[in-house]
Amino acid sequence: MLAQGARPNHFTIPLVASACAELLELAGVLRPRRFPQVRFARIGLRRRGLCSSVHVLKEPGHWGRAEADYSRRIFDLMGRRRDVVTWNTLMTARARAGRSSEALELFDQMLSEDVEPSPATLVIVLSACSDAAALRWGELAHGYIREKGLECDASLSTTLIDMYAKCGRLDEARNVFDSMGERDAVAWNAMISAYGGHGRAEEALQVFEEMGRAGVSPNEVTFIAALSACSRAGMVEQGRRVFGSMGDHSVAPTSKHYACMVDLLGRSGRLEEAEAMAFTVPAAPDSGVWGALLGACRLHGDVEMGERAGKKALELEPENDGYYMVLSNLYNSVGRKADATELREAMVSRGVRKSAGWSMAELDGVVEES
Repeated sequence: MLAQGARPNHFTIPLVASACAELLELAGVLRPRRFPQVRFARIGLRRRGLCSSVHVLKEPGHWGRAEADYSRRIFDLMGRRRDVVTWNTLMTARARAGRSSEALELFDQMLSEDVEPSPATLVIVLSACSDAAALRWGELAHGYIREKGLECDASLSTTLIDMYAKCGRLDEARNVFDSMGERDAVAWNAMISAYGGHGRAEEALQVFEEMGRAGVSPNEVTFIAALSACSRAGMVEQGRRVFGSMGDHSVAPTSKHYACMVDLLGRSGRLEEAEAMAFTVPAAPDSGVWGALLGACRLHGDVEMGERAGKKALELEPENDGYYMVLSNLYNSVGRKADATELREAMVSRGVRKSAGWSMAELDGVVEES
């Protein structure tokens, strides 16, 4: 287009910027620090709000801090031209990059500038609260939802269930669930996951049964939530029944469902049965199935089976640092230091690095990251 002398307009540039970000090509010729400054400036669009808004919108979650800071500078240049969509897009980018505290700080700034949040804003904020276990912020957002009469919004209610559950307030999660007029499968799944995540498998299965009586058909996610609840609580027979009932609801088990069953059987010490289950996956099992078996072998100290599972997991996902570490620890637990060292050397030679640990916690309304 440019080569033929055609002049881009305000609709062209956002489309190009969006496409580049989607394809993750901004790291090449169209690096963010060059593209808007050079190209936008040449055609007189450098500081127009629409172009900047789209550039902020498409910030990939895995960009480095320099690129993320650059998107923030674009955002700041927009000044009062920032609308709710612009705020939402930058908050989403921060939250997806694991920088939930920054997303919440942006929300606070947004309110201080008298920009009214949309339901989408509140979903973003509540999701960030879930990730950071920021209960106070979540309660403030819930209060705003009540004030604006948005309780009937199913997406908000479902996100509230997840937020309260991840902040340890199952009572509030259940209150929100019970207050919903109409509950779709996503809401039921959220409540099942909430109970299951806290080891309250019996309540999770009760909700699972209530879902059927309410005439809502369970989906793939429902069964993953129910099976995961059974696995955490060691409820093998109940898990078998849930898994066996999938056909009754015309839901075909996927590798994720088989991984849940392998985890359930493995955690309970039924390692041979768990391994046999892994081999029955209709399609070739993915790394998650073998990873679940590897974890169970580490738990019960079965080095021989763990070695088989670990090798299969690494064949399918050689960049997963967790598999290297679990198998290495399994070797060390029985004194096979040479094998553990060899595995770690293979990890280094393949360019796989151990993921750095990090955590977030809310203290007096401030989300601290470490």
